[in-house]
Amino acid sequence: MAEAAESTIPAAAATEPLPDGVVVHRRDDGAAEETQFANGVIDGEVKSYMPEGWLQRVAHFKAGRLDGETVEFDADGSVVARFTFADGRLNGPAAVYANGRLSQQMNFADGVLAGEVRSYDAAGALAALSHFVRGQLDGEATALRPDGSMIRIARYREGKLEGETEDYWENGKIRQRARYKNDVQDGPTTTYLMTGEPEQEIIYENGKPLAARPAAQPQRAQPRPASWLDRLISGP
Repeated sequence: MAEAAESTIPAAAATEPLPDGVVVHRRDDGAAEETQFANGVIDGEVKSYMPEGWLQRVAHFKAGRLDGETVEFDADGSVVARFTFADGRLNGPAAVYANGRLSQQMNFADGVLAGEVRSYDAAGALAALSHFVRGQLDGEATALRPDGSMIRIARYREGKLEGETEDYWENGKIRQRARYKNDVQDGPTTTYLMTGEPEQEIIYENGKPLAARPAAQPQRAQPRPASWLDRLISGP
């Protein structure tokens, strides 16, 4: 841990105004914080250390409020998360990491999720994509396999499932199509075989199944009778 520039005080500090500069708070368990003060309030960089001595977090403050980037680390020094604050609230891009790889990207506005959220698998491939409005799922949300093929597409409105959802087999063909209203199944839910042919249809009303029936099979073209021209071409 770097040397403090000014003074060292215990975590349970006295109530008198703190001096400007870097103040170190040490806890009995060995954890510590280096905090920059200006005009009696936290202003600048704050570093937090675990009892073992490794850097856990670097945060930035302005006039006593989180403002700017906060970065969190693991014991190996790898970044595990990055968050952006403005005037004490999450505001701007954020990212979460696992084993040194990007795991999730998101954005905040006024303290809640806003815009696109991307999730990645352990190999770095895009695994899920969703959209948020004022902290709630809103719009299309997709889940993907490592090869990029679709697992599921769902639609949300104000945090609730609304409209059609589609699930897919590994071969890319539709597996199930369902309809939702206000977060419950409402309308036909149709399952499909891996060949793409409809298997079964269940009708739901406000989340309750009303009836199940074999799904309508696609009409197959019937062979037409051979014409005189066909017979002439094929011979006797």
